[in-house]
Amino acid sequence: MKANTVIEKYLETTRADRFQWGVNDCALWVAGLVHAATGTDIADDLRGTYSTWWECRQVLFKHGGLEGLAHKRLNFLNKNETKNGVGLVKFGSRTTAGILLDGQFYMKRNRGLRMVSNFELLQGWSCLKL
Repeated sequence: MKANTVIEKYLETTRADRFQWGVNDCALWVAGLVHAATGTDIADDLRGTYSTWWECRQVLFKHGGLEGLAHKRLNFLNKNETKNGVGLVKFGSRTTAGILLDGQFYMKRNRGLRMVSNFELLQGWSCLKL
């Protein structure tokens, strides 16, 4: 199955899922796509270990920040994907994880998904294994 088909299906089925720290926040939502696409749950050990923004920050700090955590856990995927996959972007003054589909970036937010086209891609990975 093509990466963009997997991503479109995942976006559609998770669009209305509520944002919840430690369950379905921005990074765990992205990890859910990787799991759906590859069968590998890169965040199994993190789910349910925090429930607030502050606790999430502590987990990220322990793992070298969002970028450090992503690089360690996504190294089995193709790097340098810029159109269809998962990625880390600079959006405004912060770095966030999300999903790339046809060059657009989707983020999980409290009120559903937010699509942005004005972002700096820091690193992208295919959501399919090497």
